[in-house]
Amino acid sequence: MQRHTIAASGTTFEVISQFKLTVELPEEDGCPVIVVDRRGWAEWYVVKKVVGINSSHILRKRCLREMKLMRKFRTYPQIAWLKAPDITYGPDGDIRDVYLYRTLPYVRPGDTKEQLGRTTFLDKIIHKEPFPKPHRATADWEQQKCAFRILGGLHYIHTAGVIHCDIRPGSIFIAHNSEAKISSFGLAREYKPDGANNRGISASKQGFVTVDDKTLWYRAPEFMLGLENCTPAADVWSVGCILAEHLTRKPLFSGKDYLDQLKKIIRLLGKPPDSVFRSIGSSHVRDYVRSLPDAPKRPLSEVLFGVDPLGVELIERMLDLDPTTRITCKDALNHPYFTFTSKPRINEDPISPMSFSFEDEYTAEGLKRLIAEEVRSFHERFASELLEWRKKDWVNEFRDVFRSKTPSGDRGSTPQPTDQTVLYPPVLESDIGFGTEAGLNPRFKLDNPREELETAIANIVLYVPQSEVESFLQQLHAIHERIGKAEQRMIIYKQSLRQLITLCDIYSSANPVQSTSTDRTNAEITSVLKWFKSIRRWLESNVSLDPISVVMKYVGIESDLLSTFSQCPWPVREAYFNSLGAVADPPSVTFSEVLDGMRVIAADPVLVERAALLNGAEAEAFVDILDRVLNIVDSSDRLRRKTFDLLRRICGVNHIIPKSFTLHSDTIQLLSDRPEASGGFADVWRGMYNGRTVAFKVFRAYRLEEASGDQAELKDVFQEAVVWKRLQHPNIAPLYGIDETTFPSQVALVSDWMPHGTVASYLNENTAANRVKLALEIASGLQYLHEMNIIHGDMKSANVLINAHRAACISDFGLAALAYSSKLVTVSVQAGSTRWMAPELLDPEQFGLVRAELSTQSDVFALGMILWELFTGRIPYYHLQKDAQVMSNILRAIRPKRPAQAGPLGLDDDIWALTEACWADNLQERPPMTAVIVRLKDALARFGDAETLDPPPVWPLTVD
Repeated sequence: MQRHTIAASGTTFEVISQFKLTVELPEEDGCPVIVVDRRGWAEWYVVKKVVGINSSHILRKRCLREMKLMRKFRTYPQIAWLKAPDITYGPDGDIRDVYLYRTLPYVRPGDTKEQLGRTTFLDKIIHKEPFPKPHRATADWEQQKCAFRILGGLHYIHTAGVIHCDIRPGSIFIAHNSEAKISSFGLAREYKPDGANNRGISASKQGFVTVDDKTLWYRAPEFMLGLENCTPAADVWSVGCILAEHLTRKPLFSGKDYLDQLKKIIRLLGKPPDSVFRSIGSSHVRDYVRSLPDAPKRPLSEVLFGVDPLGVELIERMLDLDPTTRITCKDALNHPYFTFTSKPRINEDPISPMSFSFEDEYTAEGLKRLIAEEVRSFHERFASELLEWRKKDWVNEFRDVFRSKTPSGDRGSTPQPTDQTVLYPPVLESDIGFGTEAGLNPRFKLDNPREELETAIANIVLYVPQSEVESFLQQLHAIHERIGKAEQRMIIYKQSLRQLITLCDIYSSANPVQSTSTDRTNAEITSVLKWFKSIRRWLESNVSLDPISVVMKYVGIESDLLSTFSQCPWPVREAYFNSLGAVADPPSVTFSEVLDGMRVIAADPVLVERAALLNGAEAEAFVDILDRVLNIVDSSDRLRRKTFDLLRRICGVNHIIPKSFTLHSDTIQLLSDRPEASGGFADVWRGMYNGRTVAFKVFRAYRLEEASGDQAELKDVFQEAVVWKRLQHPNIAPLYGIDETTFPSQVALVSDWMPHGTVASYLNENTAANRVKLALEIASGLQYLHEMNIIHGDMKSANVLINAHRAACISDFGLAALAYSSKLVTVSVQAGSTRWMAPELLDPEQFGLVRAELSTQSDVFALGMILWELFTGRIPYYHLQKDAQVMSNILRAIRPKRPAQAGPLGLDDDIWALTEACWADNLQERPPMTAVIVRLKDALARFGDAETLDPPPVWPLTVD
């Protein structure tokens, strides 16, 4: 093969005689680079001259690695395409230089030199134009496209088990058509998902050959921290640094050395997470990082000013300090930041793993033999592509040299450069800095991030004197003792607090007062004492408050617990890990931990009365707490009854409801343009709520904040809602909440739609209905109310509705909310409920009472009247038109008569006796609801669950 000499880039190139110099390019990895074109052909190639092969073991290994990897990935569009390698030999037949010919994309006809002049490396592109002004209007499309192509190339090589390890602007080749291609594979490493890789412990295997100090600006922190399991995430970090620099024209981390680089990273991104800390191999490095000031992570938007927020978010994920959670190339390629009209194609086809068996060769002669063999096999494998380069002669020459024979071809025709014409000095591996001892500027240097960082840290004083350690431990244990005492007095979030205090306990146990250990940094002492003191102050300030104030502060206390845990210093977390072999989990705070505080309040009558007197914003906040308590406390828990009672009292006095009661407008809609029914104070409309048919009970009154004087009945609406919303029983009509938006200036109670109406209308349409079953259902609902310490106060057939399953449900709890109101009698009489009212409510003095008070016995009296209604279809005293006549009959103990024809309907002697017992004149003689339920269950067992086989021919019945 004929070659000729070209003088360019400060050295000489021995290139194939068919090629001539076109343009000089910037250096790549300290190696000179030119572009040549083939005479008479529209072909251009980038030629990289690899120097120092004969005299440096590291550079031989690097050259061999680069050739093998570029051969492996030569067809992928985002990777520089190696057309062919070439070797030149010295007079002694030994390898002198290696040339790598890379293909350039097609050059359009026209000004060839102008196009090739745009061929360079990314670092030249980034800093070619001046720094952009703030609020720049130009899009970052070019930066997006460049980053996307780099990520695509990396994703491809990662699938082959290869980590590039040297991604930086100087290793990204930019062709004249702006396409980015990855080059410089000399530092690549093998990656195995099981954690094993080809990194050894010697400097020659761990180190990197670099050509300038800027290389460390893009190197992932896991290299300098000494994390043993190097992963593809290291390349992603580098792309994040490049993209940030490309967008701002300013390096993100421009450290002068590895120590400065680490400081700059931590200053922006904060300290590494615990998982990274524990992976740091050197205790000195761990202690140094811990000794740095604790600073919160800064938002990258502060330094990436004007950058697309999606780009900022992507870079943040690329610069995750934990390699295990850093975004992968594949996920980054699918990130919404890359919104091209047509994305460059990314190869998803599987690729066989790259073999790194050549890394086991360390002898000089062995590596030279592998380099020559790689060149020979390359030309044999791609013979068809190199046919026009007179492939046969070239391959024979490589084969002859490899076999230590006289090479064929006319070697004398190739000019041999002398030492005077080669401007690059020989690379001597024994020289510090590869040539600096000869008085020349170093072309390469051996860079070992971990060792350099450890060496720099070794000169820093980290640990404090023993006397300061002793003082620290004495203060620590004194504070810990006060924390323990304060913890015992905390009434809420006890479990979560215990999780936090466990960290204190373990650290204190691991550091007794008599400890002889002196490896304490000033940062550890300062941070630990500060944290312990903050817990002590916080606890003592909270336990000094009264229980009501503590419960009302639950949101702040919950936030403080999580915040305090997040600020836990590394030494405390590490002591926990060393003791239990697990990472300390954040406190699992839940509202259920507030129940302990509520029990303290409920158990103290004085605290209950104080809570009932809350008003204004405090009352509103406390009812929301009570509302949440009722959401989670079990119905059998005594706390539920006490909480419910307190909620009613506070809401009744302050005319408020919990926030959760108000329904959102987007969940409700009307189904009709007119009311389905109307009453004295409200209209009933049919609508939908969350997909189910509901009833809107719309009160003819203004909103609560506008209610006053005669309109004060609206306040009672909210009191009714407070009672009704909390009732959950099959025989209680469910209330979903309050609607304040559908009807202007009005409010509505939203409950289940009852398709069969009241029990009276249901019996009119279904005369064969099982009345005993309906009686038991009504009694079951009433018993539930009494168990919940609720008096209905307005039991009558109009307030008993029949649902879609033909079951009886009690509704209308307006009077139940007035159990603490002096307006009871007036409201009840106005509501038209006289026929069901117990005599002691009509004339309390006649029965030795000071005033009319609702009671469970008054509800039982009304139930007796309802039982009579079920078997007659008539309202009590239906023959009397005026309420005064009805009141007179009730007070004179004149009760409705037994209907003789109701026997087939289930009204036997036992049920009639029960009815008479319920409406007994003496309230003490009326049976409790538990007894009523027992007798009705027995009656249903006698009568059966089926409808009656002998319905009355005429309904309602006529009672003599």
